[in-house]
Amino acid sequence: MIDTGEPHAAILLLMGLVSLLAVPMRAVFTRVSMPSMIGFILLGVALSLGSTMTGFAEGTLNEQVPFLAKIGIVVLLFRIGLESDLGKLRRQLGRAALIWLPNMVLGGTAAFALVVLWPGLGLIPALFTGIAASATSIGIS
Repeated sequence: MIDTGEPHAAILLLMGLVSLLAVPMRAVFTRVSMPSMIGFILLGVALSLGSTMTGFAEGTLNEQVPFLAKIGIVVLLFRIGLESDLGKLRRQLGRAALIWLPNMVLGGTAAFALVVLWPGLGLIPALFTGIAASATSIGIS
């Protein structure tokens, strides 16, 4: 690993590089009618490969990027909440329920049945598993 002198200098350099590349990359992917998310995934893979091959910021990437990813998820969910149109969401509720309700019930019931029928496990673990499976189904729907 290359010593940058400062522990946070490498991550700041990489964040600056990503920021500089994000705008033109988004424009290129929009022009070719592809989601810009593909470009960001490719950029992340390229940065990871480059760090692995050169040793530059290898430790920093392993420590700091998961933290930045968690912050990014929170910011993304906050932004989606700000940009959501409650009226449009309410109008789609009936159509969404046609997918959501069977998905939740079938997933929870299947998990409950599997654990109840498994030898040595009882009703309480089956209930917890069924509830967890239905909650996961809600998120996926």
